[in-house]
Amino acid sequence: MSKKELYELGAEAKREIGEHTDKVVLEHISRNQGIILYDLAKELSWTRGKVLGSVQRLSRQSMIKTKTVLRHGKVVRIIYTAEYEEPKPDILEVPYTMIDLERWKGVRNAYVYALNRLSFLIESPALTLVNGTDVKRLFADKVELEHLDKKMRVKLPAKIVDFYILHNSDITLSSIGDTGDNVLVTVEQTSLPLSY
Repeated sequence: MSKKELYELGAEAKREIGEHTDKVVLEHISRNQGIILYDLAKELSWTRGKVLGSVQRLSRQSMIKTKTVLRHGKVVRIIYTAEYEEPKPDILEVPYTMIDLERWKGVRNAYVYALNRLSFLIESPALTLVNGTDVKRLFADKVELEHLDKKMRVKLPAKIVDFYILHNSDITLSSIGDTGDNVLVTVEQTSLPLSY
C-alpha cells in the first residue's frame, strides 16, 4: 500500500470518528439545551479538546449555536441546537405536577410578589398565604394566567422581568404550601453576555 493510500485510509477513518463524535455531541446537546462546554465534556467523559473540536465543527455546519457569557466570574460557552428558541423572559411556565391543580383550575389571574432580591412568589387569588397578610414584600402585581395541556403559563410584568434581570438569569421553581398552593421562583444566577 502506498503512502498516499495509507494517508487517505487514515483520513477516512478520522472523518468517520469525527462524524460519530459529532452525532453523540449533537444528541446530548438536544437533550440538554443550554449546557456549558465543561459540563458537556464531563458528562460524556471526554476531554474538553475533543468536545470543543466537535462543537466547532457543528457550529460551522450551523447545527448548533453558542453564546459566551460571564457567569459567577467565569467565562463559559453555552450551547444550544440551531433550532432552539430561548424562552421569553416575561413568560414563566409552571408544570401542573408542581401545583395543586384543583386550587388553580380555571384561575385566570394571580398575584406576583417580589419578596427579596433573589425570589418572588406567584399566588392564586383564592389563597391566603401572602394575600392579605403582613408579609414583607418589595412590590406586588396582578398577572394573567393561561392554562395549557400540562402546564400553566404566567405572563410576568415588566417590572419583575427588569428587577430580577430575567433575560440573563437562570431560575428554579419550587412549590410551597402543604400541597403546592404557591410557586416560589428563585433567581439562581445572572449571566452577562460577552462579545468578542
